[in-house]
Amino acid sequence: MLGGFGNMSSLLSMAMTMGPKIQAVRSELQEKRFTGTDDEQKVSVTANGLTEVQDVSVDASLLSPECKEVLEAKLKGAISELSAQLCEEYKRRMADAGKEIGIPGLANLLR
Repeated sequence: MLGGFGNMSSLLSMAMTMGPKIQAVRSELQEKRFTGTDDEQKVSVTANGLTEVQDVSVDASLLSPECKEVLEAKLKGAISELSAQLCEEYKRRMADAGKEIGIPGLANLLR
């Protein structure tokens, strides 16, 4: 009798359920910390789960002008590792949220 409106009602209900769950995940991710380091552990970058950088640490041996290119390369490596960690955590959290509200594959949709 309702035609397509029955599905719309179901989607609206799902969206209303999902909103608070996504907000809860965002709050948790804002508090969680991830640290990426270069291969030699001389540079580290720490961010929260919302990708906001919280701290950068550089070994004193890299702070001379001659080491500028090395430092830049190590920062790139640390940030790349950090980014990979954050992406994995986000996918995991969204997949968990999708399972809770009956939306399999939610993490794949939000990439």
